[in-house]
Amino acid sequence: MSPKTEKLNAQHLEFWKRVFEDEVSVTAIPSDWSRSTKGGTKAVLQRVLPAEVTEKIYGMAQRSNLGVYMILLSGVNYVLARYTGSSDLVVGAPVTMQSESDADEQNLLLLRSQLNPELTFREWMGVIKNTVTEAFRHQTTSFQLIAENYKLIHHDAELPQVDTLVLFKPIQSESSKERVLSNSVFSFDYVDGQLILHLEYEQDLFHQETMEYFMDGITAYYEAVFRDPSAKLADLDLLSEQSRQAILHNFNKPYEAHQYAGQTVEQIIAQRVLAQPDEVALIFEDQKLTYRELNDQADAVAHQLLHEHHVKPDEAVAVYMQRSAFIYVAILGILKAGAAYVPIDPIFPEERVKTIFEEASIRAAVTLPTQAPVLDELLSSCADFQAYICLNTENAAAQANASASDVSVPVFENDERLAYIIFTSGSTGKPKGVELEQRTVVEFIQGIHQIVEPVAPKVVLNATSISFDIFVVESWYALSQGMQIVIANEREHMDPVEIARLITEHQIELLQLTPSRLQLLLNHPTGREALSKVKMIMVGGEELKLKQLKELQVLTTAAIVNVYGPTEATVWATAAVLNDSTYVKIGAPLRNYTCYILDEQDRLQMIGGIGELVIGGAGLARGYLNNPELTDEKFITSPIDGKERLYRTGDHARWLPNGEIQCLGRRDNQVKVSGYRIELGEIEAALTSHPEISEAAVIVKTDEHGNKSIAGYLVSDLDWTHSELYEFLKLKLPEYMIPAQFIKVSKLPLTVSGKIDGIALQRMVQQVVAGTAYRAPENDVQRALADAWQQILGKESVGIDDNFFQIGGTSLSGIQLVALLGDRYTLSINDIFAYPTIAELSVQLQESVGYFQQFMDMFNQPAPTAEELAEVRATDERLLAEYRERFSAYQGLDLEARKSYQHIFLTGGAGYLGTHLLQELLANTAAQITVLVRAQTHQAAHQLLTERTEYYFEAQSKELDWSRVHVVAGDLTKPHLGLSADEYDQLARETDCVIHAAALIKHYGLEADFKKNNVEATQAALDFAKAQQRKDFHHVSTASIGTGTDIKVFHEFIENVDGTIDHHYLRSKGEAEKLVRKEQADGLNCTIYRLNSLSQNTRTGKFMLDIESNGFHTFVQGLNQLGLYPDLNDQVLDLTGVDQAAEAIVRLFDRPALHNQNHHIFNPNRVSWAKFGQVIKSEQPRVELVPFEAFIQTVREKFDDSAQRNDILSVVMNLFMLRNTEMLGYKRVCEKTEVLLKQLDFAWSPIEDSQIQCYL
Repeated sequence: MSPKTEKLNAQHLEFWKRVFEDEVSVTAIPSDWSRSTKGGTKAVLQRVLPAEVTEKIYGMAQRSNLGVYMILLSGVNYVLARYTGSSDLVVGAPVTMQSESDADEQNLLLLRSQLNPELTFREWMGVIKNTVTEAFRHQTTSFQLIAENYKLIHHDAELPQVDTLVLFKPIQSESSKERVLSNSVFSFDYVDGQLILHLEYEQDLFHQETMEYFMDGITAYYEAVFRDPSAKLADLDLLSEQSRQAILHNFNKPYEAHQYAGQTVEQIIAQRVLAQPDEVALIFEDQKLTYRELNDQADAVAHQLLHEHHVKPDEAVAVYMQRSAFIYVAILGILKAGAAYVPIDPIFPEERVKTIFEEASIRAAVTLPTQAPVLDELLSSCADFQAYICLNTENAAAQANASASDVSVPVFENDERLAYIIFTSGSTGKPKGVELEQRTVVEFIQGIHQIVEPVAPKVVLNATSISFDIFVVESWYALSQGMQIVIANEREHMDPVEIARLITEHQIELLQLTPSRLQLLLNHPTGREALSKVKMIMVGGEELKLKQLKELQVLTTAAIVNVYGPTEATVWATAAVLNDSTYVKIGAPLRNYTCYILDEQDRLQMIGGIGELVIGGAGLARGYLNNPELTDEKFITSPIDGKERLYRTGDHARWLPNGEIQCLGRRDNQVKVSGYRIELGEIEAALTSHPEISEAAVIVKTDEHGNKSIAGYLVSDLDWTHSELYEFLKLKLPEYMIPAQFIKVSKLPLTVSGKIDGIALQRMVQQVVAGTAYRAPENDVQRALADAWQQILGKESVGIDDNFFQIGGTSLSGIQLVALLGDRYTLSINDIFAYPTIAELSVQLQESVGYFQQFMDMFNQPAPTAEELAEVRATDERLLAEYRERFSAYQGLDLEARKSYQHIFLTGGAGYLGTHLLQELLANTAAQITVLVRAQTHQAAHQLLTERTEYYFEAQSKELDWSRVHVVAGDLTKPHLGLSADEYDQLARETDCVIHAAALIKHYGLEADFKKNNVEATQAALDFAKAQQRKDFHHVSTASIGTGTDIKVFHEFIENVDGTIDHHYLRSKGEAEKLVRKEQADGLNCTIYRLNSLSQNTRTGKFMLDIESNGFHTFVQGLNQLGLYPDLNDQVLDLTGVDQAAEAIVRLFDRPALHNQNHHIFNPNRVSWAKFGQVIKSEQPRVELVPFEAFIQTVREKFDDSAQRNDILSVVMNLFMLRNTEMLGYKRVCEKTEVLLKQLDFAWSPIEDSQIQCYL
């Protein structure tokens, strides 16, 4: 090779190096199926471009074939961008066939272009021209060489994968496509004056219709740009007329008149009464009501409402009663009176009930004797509420018959009046009322009937709460069709075994369920058998899982219908029969409903493109009660025709080619990983807070097993290691928010709309920030561990020196690892922290079984007998009496004397409790306060404390007297607290009070870390308290240190705690207390404050930032995900607000009479698990309260099923939290401290429902 040729080749390679200097992948049309499902057959579609388009293209190209190719390429690239959402576009292209070129005619090029949506067509063509011209100038470079040098192509077998090829036959050879694997080849030709597009695609990946719609988009592009070349690319409407017509007229049907048009619900029911008066309408336990009896009793209610309470049309009347046939009597009676019913489940917390009464201005209500006392209280507390009707459950029928001749109920024919108002959860925490009119309910009845009619069910089960919108199916729809409704009672509707019994006993044919309730039935043999007997199973209210669908398809021949719809669309808006489906979809709009998918410009999205699902048609709600702003925001005038009223669902969805819809989840930037709801922007902000990281983007990746992990992309000039980034983020984020993978990029790719291109990011894996060097497993144990790590973490390979927590492991995945290996080895969560590499861990393992069995075995013991319970209670009463006698002397204690501290030293001041202590100290003392913050620099320490206080207190943080606060960067675990000797001595001289609130608080971790941060750090704080001058020492401890001991009643007078609990955190806090008590015995003034788990700020609702370290929160999230709460009524949950805990400590800490004592800082006002579950259920109706035995049985069954085990580990690991005090034989009490706080005018707040709702 001549020097000239070598130089030329070097220039060519340098060009390709510049083109692909950062990450890139070939752009592909999103596929309809995964490759593994079908064969690999090719198909070809042909499209002749309009003659006018051909003429314009050749005119603009001035008859140049290369110019024509550029214009054609611009169209394919633009449609790819709009279809995929990517603006960094790479497609394959054969080299040009030029005799003077040395290029191999079968060689390929990769054409890379960046699309800016603000460009005009002519400007976009300039980009394309530059891309093509430069690439073809360097086309002699071997494509294989480019692929190998820059690792651009993923190889499949022996051929590179180039997903998309674009070529123009007059100047490029088709034979080159045989040298690569392509999913789609756009081959243009010019024949007899016509431009023809041949689209070759793989049938195993795409529907034919998908590719036809794509070609429609290409044609629409050419027509649009030549119609107005000056238009911005962002303004181009690519939806072809064919697609537009399909969406408007095929996917959505025109309004169909029906027999019930213009009628009201009660008028339709009246027709059924006339047609079948003596047929049974309702069955509840042993009670049966015929259609005539239901009607007569409803007339009596309507008559009373009209003539005694003078209700008006559209007026809201509450229905507040337990499950029974009388619910139907009440709501039908209210409708007959021309009013609207407001369904309120008695399980709702009283605070929520009161809010609903006030919001709906309720004057009258209908109830039963058992619920009347609650309404009696509301009569005095709700200004508008005047009276209620209490139905006579003993002789309602006789009473209705006796007064039948006196009852005169007018007919209210206006179908635009309200039928009911349902209150749903609001984003502000306040329930919002959705107003549904009569006509929308009637339209829904007609719409859903078209789905149900083919199976003609005669009996339906009512297991749904009246306060859930889907109750309409089990009431008005069922009655309108003359069905028999079997009503599950309060016990039955929560018990899968009882539901199964009702299905079998009453031959239920139509069953409506949420997926969570469905799962309860699938988990029980009797439930599975019952499911096999019904005619139709209607599933909705939340996402149906593919696994559930597959189970149903095998189990039953019933019609399986997946339904979707928000309350704002009455009930359901779409439905899909899934018996033969291989994937989950929500189907097509119901009759007289419409659905559209809008892009970011509120235009109709292309078929197959992702956008926001909006719903229209005759089933939309009137709006939100007393909230016109929210109504205007969510209910919009159609941007399509400017007439139709639409509801924005906030859900992402896309049209399938057959006119059905696939729902893809919420539009917001919050995601859930490992059960935690995560704001990706917070992680991005943490990354870019480092001065050497200029940009960052974070996405969630999902592997082939459905496992999700966080990936962080960063732009930086530095070379990073994974460990460096991990350690940096550990100072700012909770463990579960730290990305499992970091990828360094030269710049972040953008979409057509100028946003971060998530699809492109998914493919940018060439510069993963490195971890440790790979070392392969060396024995069977290490290979078993490596396989388990790869499975849990979704890694292709794991070396034995890789640190579990630095390659994506978390506490949760550590628990999953133990669950996976626990049947084979002795392995605990603490072992993972102690030995985080396979090389270390493998040495510690022994063959064994059942690590997790200890968590389940605690519930295998038989329930205590009455005699045993009596003995426990007697012991408790005796110990409590002794305790109360001891603290009785404190009731008259003189607490007037106070210490006037001049300079307070606060550790842990940037923590959850510490920031609230700082706020209280600034508000209630005049002292100077030095806050020790673990950080490298003073600036970083100050910034961290500022960020924490701004987060917890928002605007109030700026009102704090920061002039009295001195922030120092230090570390309790280092000599002199991380300060210089002079700084340490000066601070020790100035300080007269130490508040030690710093601690490592989490469930699992390395024992050495707990000892270092909780024991040794406490000794360092005590040493500081003795340095220069003796200082009062106030130590924050935990009330849980009594767990695992023989203590029955853990109170303030107990000092020496010798527990044997295998819990690193609790053991370290117990050892810390011993150190404090030793110094106390040596004359140092030491006071201990024992806290329980801290809940959110009762004023702001803010939780701790590192909430994953709060075991109670983790447990509750697990229960919410499980959808079950046990019906335990012992009041054991104090939910102590962090703000009140801080306030209580500051009330006590400067009273000399209270020094050298223990104080228990937790709320004596407690609630039961049953109450907690009831409040959660009021916001999430899918949640069930079940007997404790049924709860444990469900948990055990899921745990024993290896496929479901990971889903409930957070529940299993924390089951001890459910044991009531009699089962546990351990009480934590705080009566002495409560007496003292009352003397200081401090009172604990009762637990409000809002404190529980924050756990949603």
